[in-house]
Amino acid sequence: MKKGFLIARRISIVLLILSIGPMPHDYYTLLRFVVCCVAFYGAYLAFKGDKSQWAWSFTVTAVLFNPIAPVNLSYITWAGIDIVTAGFFFLSCLLFTPKDSHAWLTKYHLKRQAIAPSKAKKIVVSCPECEKKIRIPATKRLYKITCPRCGCEYDSLKAQGDIDSYFENRFNSLKKMTVTSLIIIIIIGALFAVSLQYEIRNPHKRHSGAGVSLD
Repeated sequence: MKKGFLIARRISIVLLILSIGPMPHDYYTLLRFVVCCVAFYGAYLAFKGDKSQWAWSFTVTAVLFNPIAPVNLSYITWAGIDIVTAGFFFLSCLLFTPKDSHAWLTKYHLKRQAIAPSKAKKIVVSCPECEKKIRIPATKRLYKITCPRCGCEYDSLKAQGDIDSYFENRFNSLKKMTVTSLIIIIIIGALFAVSLQYEIRNPHKRHSGAGVSLD
């Protein structure tokens, strides 16, 4: 079911993006039904997994798209909502999973932690004996470290705190970058929706970049 929920969210994202353009009335009815069902199931999993922020976000989405008592808004408003909802589902695919499992972004992060020392990025730590700064592989695999100054040998477990701190900061940066990129995509999509709506309502008023009418 977890994999099916992921596929359902991906399908919803595609449907939401396509809905920005002019579509038959039946398409929007189908869109409401699909998005409402996916969001309702997401809310159920989130409440069950004690993830209240995700739970309420899915709940609001389900209510907004419910096909039983449709919310009547203007086309341009719905275009913006569709883009934001598509972004929300995309973000949930990366960061949200039910209890006792890992989201895609977390799985990628855990995979990077177990990389071979020869392929891992280097971080700077201090030798526990002479305090010399040395560069070691940032991986949670066990390996030996030798200080070039005092010749002290120890395993990577002694530097585990520095390695954990590096991965925590890296994961937080990765999440921030993902959210920032998503916000930019949503803004661009919203501007596109406004432009598309203008073209639909004013088909004979096309303009060049300099503001000169082409008709």
